[in-house]
Amino acid sequence: MTTVSICLVGCGGMGSRHVQGFARLLRSGMSNVRLVAVCDVRADNAERVAGEAEALLGYRPKIHLRIEDAIADPEIEAFDVVTEAFSHLAVVLPALEAGKHVLCEKPLALTVRSCRLLIDAAKQSGAVLATAENYRRDPTNRLAKAVIDSGVLGDIHLMMQ
Repeated sequence: MTTVSICLVGCGGMGSRHVQGFARLLRSGMSNVRLVAVCDVRADNAERVAGEAEALLGYRPKIHLRIEDAIADPEIEAFDVVTEAFSHLAVVLPALEAGKHVLCEKPLALTVRSCRLLIDAAKQSGAVLATAENYRRDPTNRLAKAVIDSGVLGDIHLMMQ
């Protein structure tokens, strides 16, 4: 299994949660990712999350304070972007244009036009672009999808929550 070197971009609360996810994945024995760097415009946040990663993963990822520096880092193959939604386009687009793979927290971008720019950049560079949509992977929702796909409910014309 090939290991992908990842940089976590955004070291706030969600960044901490993603580091915990990387640690759980590592403990599962099925991890094919290595958190090699963290990136945040606030040095204190980046230092804190790098310290959390060191405690949970057993090594300290390097720190970048500018997305441009992280993109230029030859060790980084992919980005896990957990910044505020308004910054997704400014962070994700240059990463994709550089051929780096990106997992971006929801929403992918704030407008349909911005989303299309990101999708087009991924297609152009051959990089993988994915949105982290946790509800899709929730066990309850996966069961609901399986039930619908099985046809046991017949044709569904309306669903209300």
